[in-house]
Amino acid sequence: MKILFICFANVCRSFIAEKLMKKFRPDDEIFSRGIYADPDFAVPQKVKDYLETQGIRYEKHIPALLEKEDMEEIGRASCRE
Repeated sequence: MKILFICFANVCRSFIAEKLMKKFRPDDEIFSRGIYADPDFAVPQKVKDYLETQGIRYEKHIPALLEKEDMEEIGRASCRE
């Protein structure tokens, strides 16, 4: 299964959701994007701290902008399920 989480900048909400879901569904393809993501945005320390409390080790994250191809890929995946 493919799961896409979307938020504004892809440094907090969608990023946390992606990491938590990967923890519980490691066999699925899970990713996140932002509608106004900038690769220079930094993940806030509070997000890193929260992931740590959930047993998730923070690894470098570069915010990714939502692209048309992301939506098309999710659409194709959901049609196959």
